[in-house]
Amino acid sequence: MKRLTKSSGNDGILIKSHTLQGYAHPIIDMSYLDPYIFNDDVKDNETNVQLFDNETNVHFFNDEETQVCHERYVREKKSENDTECPKEELKSESCFKETLQRESVLKSTITPECDHNKGYDTAEKKSINKTHKQINWTEYHRLSVIHSFLDDLEYDFPSICTVGVIGNSIEGRKLKILKVSNSNASNSAVWMDAGIHAREWIAPAVATYISDHIVRNFATLPTSMTNKDWYFHPVVNPDGYEYSHTVDRMWRKNRAWFGGQCVGVDLNRNFSYGWGGKGSSDNPTNAFYRGQVPFSEPESCAMRDILYKSGIPFQVYITLHSYGQVILFPFAYRDELCPDYVRLLEGATVMSKAIYESSGNTYKVGISRDVMYGASGTSNDWSYGKAGIPYCYLIELTSKKHRFRLPKEEIEETGRAILNCVKALMDHIDNKSKNDNDNN
Repeated sequence: MKRLTKSSGNDGILIKSHTLQGYAHPIIDMSYLDPYIFNDDVKDNETNVQLFDNETNVHFFNDEETQVCHERYVREKKSENDTECPKEELKSESCFKETLQRESVLKSTITPECDHNKGYDTAEKKSINKTHKQINWTEYHRLSVIHSFLDDLEYDFPSICTVGVIGNSIEGRKLKILKVSNSNASNSAVWMDAGIHAREWIAPAVATYISDHIVRNFATLPTSMTNKDWYFHPVVNPDGYEYSHTVDRMWRKNRAWFGGQCVGVDLNRNFSYGWGGKGSSDNPTNAFYRGQVPFSEPESCAMRDILYKSGIPFQVYITLHSYGQVILFPFAYRDELCPDYVRLLEGATVMSKAIYESSGNTYKVGISRDVMYGASGTSNDWSYGKAGIPYCYLIELTSKKHRFRLPKEEIEETGRAILNCVKALMDHIDNKSKNDNDNN
């Protein structure tokens, strides 16, 4: 098989290409897509706090709406320290009074949510005085702010947003995801994760930027964006992410222990597809340590379970990393091309062009071994090879100049560029599907 290196010229796209014959487009039946429902418990592994005390049969509040607001309020009070909310705190008299006072203010200042099919009049909605720090894209944020941001979107846009907990990290932190959907049963599904490597701060920032834009502009987005259920997992590695903020800025792995010390596992070498090959290590002190066995870590197991075992037929998988300015698709663990190489290359090219038109930055596209280096046991290879997701991409964000320390002043620009490339990909996928159907 002959290898070619192809440049697109003045459009800012660099393509490492191969000749390939006999590839085929799979036919995917999305008609059986079922909604995926989450329960965000007040405390992990514990039954939700009821609307009344089982021991005394005394109702905490006289309506469910206030009770829910009360539980959320208590969580918000705890969110700055990222600690759990004990049931006793929910029952405290002082906390009840604070909730009732706060709820009376909220009900007098906030209009009910509009139906998502009619759009959102966010300009008329009054702001909520929350007790936790609010997210923005002019600085990098701690885990508690990111998780509260997800809760806030669910609170502000309950008709399209659902927050779920798909597991706990090795140190017990929640693995939170956000689902954005208009509940149309014919929707296909898109997954986006970030922060699998702790030091890559720009990745969670971009994931939250994109999710915020989709939610707040849902009514005016093109059909290619709203006919999909969106799943955002902005911090895959919460323990490592927090550790990179508090102790070691350049920490990469999770916080797993081995041999009596915390050495960490590279979660992006812990997936089973191609596990143990080149580009990974069996040495616990190595940056690419793959773990003792595939899916040895709770963080990778949580992703495996929702992507493979939930029954959701995902059509797109996107994982955000930094740095390098490249868009990669399977395979990373071997030299042979995947059966859908040309189709994946087309999608990557569309994304790269959109990034260039938005920011002027050039993102190379191709398989990992051509444009970067080989890697085994990655989430991207597994999502395509095992989970069977048709479009799988790993985006290495900017920049080569600043490496992992991208200035906070460049967060919003980066987020805007990747948002545009995601929009372009969704439009490309829908157009390609339509054309394929017309030709059949």
